Amino acid sequence: LPDGKVRCRGVTLGKNVKDLTIRGGKNTTLICTRLGQLFFLNGCKNVTLRDFSVDYDPLPFTQGTVTKVDLKKHCVYFKIHDGYPRLKDPYIIKHHPLYFDGKSREMKFGKSAIGLKKVARLSDDEGVVYYNNSNIRAVPGDFIVLNVRHDGVFKVRGMTDTLTYKNITLYSGM
Repeated sequence: LPDGKVRCRGVTLGKNVKDLTIRGGKNTTLICTRLGQLFFLNGCKNVTLRDFSVDYDPLPFTQGTVTKVDLKKHCVYFKIHDGYPRLKDPYIIKHHPLYFDGKSREMKFGKSAIGLKKVARLSDDEGVVYYNNSNIRAVPGDFIVLNVRHDGVFKVRGMTDTLTYKNITLYSGM
């Protein structure tokens, strides 16, 4: 791969790919321009990915702060942080958002609430998450992340041999 920023939509490597190394230059950043995985490796053998960074444009998520939790209405209100994508498609997700403790910034593992109904837009900057019940563990001040991608940066299926990552840096693609 060349030095510098390389914009791309993604790479698929199929079953006939074997003994391949994809290597960046001295300062290579791959910028994925679609909201999905950057690499899809399907049935490859002996593949090495090394010496590059990964970023996304546009960001594959937006984030904000929980402003209110209404247990009677089974919902969580939030406000999007400055500098992150506004609440428009595709950021109004149809799957569970992620919650992070507002002080420690640690992810609240497991479902922070069970039975997602929907994520709704109140304005470009504010939204609400509706649940089927009041089993909500998010509290005001927690962070909420609406991740557009269903996959990570690397999607791997049917690998029958070695896959090696060396000196890979993930920025917004994490």
